[in-house]
Amino acid sequence: MTPVDTLWTRRLRFFWREAFQYWTYVGRSGFFTFLFVLFIVGSYAYIKTLQTLPVSFPYAWITTPIMLFALASSPIRTFVKTADSVFLLPAETEMDKYFRKALIYSFFVQAMIVIASCMILWPLYVHCFGEQTNSFFLFIALLLLAKWGNLLASWQETRIVYPSQRLQSQVVRWTFNGIGLYVLFTKGVFQASLLMIITVLAMVILLKRLVKYTINWDFLIQTEQKHLSAHYLFFSWFIDVPQRPTRFKERRFWSQMTKSFAFTQRNTFLYLYTKTFLRGELFGIVLRVTLIGMILVAIIPNDGVKAALLGIIILITSVQMSALEQQHRYTFWVQLYPLRSEWRTTALTRILFTSFVVQCLLLTIVFVFMCSSLWFPLVSCCMGIALGSLYYYVAYPRKLRRKLLQSQ
Repeated sequence: MTPVDTLWTRRLRFFWREAFQYWTYVGRSGFFTFLFVLFIVGSYAYIKTLQTLPVSFPYAWITTPIMLFALASSPIRTFVKTADSVFLLPAETEMDKYFRKALIYSFFVQAMIVIASCMILWPLYVHCFGEQTNSFFLFIALLLLAKWGNLLASWQETRIVYPSQRLQSQVVRWTFNGIGLYVLFTKGVFQASLLMIITVLAMVILLKRLVKYTINWDFLIQTEQKHLSAHYLFFSWFIDVPQRPTRFKERRFWSQMTKSFAFTQRNTFLYLYTKTFLRGELFGIVLRVTLIGMILVAIIPNDGVKAALLGIIILITSVQMSALEQQHRYTFWVQLYPLRSEWRTTALTRILFTSFVVQCLLLTIVFVFMCSSLWFPLVSCCMGIALGSLYYYVAYPRKLRRKLLQSQ
């Protein structure tokens, strides 16, 4: 057995060994508990919606885009490295088995997404389509067959030399997939199967006409780096990821907030950490979590569930915001200048509490408009701010001072 034959297995094992270590930190953060609560709340809202939804509802305009993303989006995890374009180039003709394993691995991972999406959309489909509903297993079988075809087409697209031709192939593939799914949801499996055969013939003819590499190393390496970047970005929500360098954005509008700070030595850490928060990825994470929370609070019918969800969203954001204290811990200039450690504690407390209050108010505004009672959301907001004040101005400074002493 040549080293190339075992290369895929070694890289896959290394990837999941590293990923498992990060998943343990994700589990400790309470993320899985949040997903479980979200699943229960979402299932309840879904069932209640179906009970009042008319059968004439245009469900295909909802089911088609959701399933289209699960079906046509077919990235292939290859685990290639930057140096492969040099060191594996002589073995290019022996890499068939390696990339075949990459295709099979990608299929099994993405097949689970297709099955999960189908299970979510199936009650809506059955409710609106009526007695002519196709067999669930036949439905799944056709979708998985289409997913395998999309992966094969996606692999051929990675070999295309010119980016414009690759885009052309992707547009054609996504268009045919969208039409096929709409036919599947509105007409049935038989008509969709005929359209799938036509799609396969069209893609074969199109891809044969395009100029392709044997292996497009540069494109595969670039795609794999994007996969890893997204992978590390998710884990960076829960723990510091050394493999992923911190990236900052200018965000001129938000960064203007620091102009309101008095230009004194006491506000050095306040200015530094505010800029870091507003220009870093943490701000984007908090913003997305807040928007998702506002949407969920708006669509969930039960007021008690809304209040519980509001608390969960704020708790998750607080956990994410705690990562701000890890910034600049190794910055040379912070250690060089004569800055008091209590200034750092005061600055972080002020930033975290301000973020907490702003998010609480935004969620409460949506809660007020979508709640049957005005007092319930207002009382919930006041209690939340009171508890937040107690934590951020009593418990948090003590905990942060202990951490700073240990790091010194």
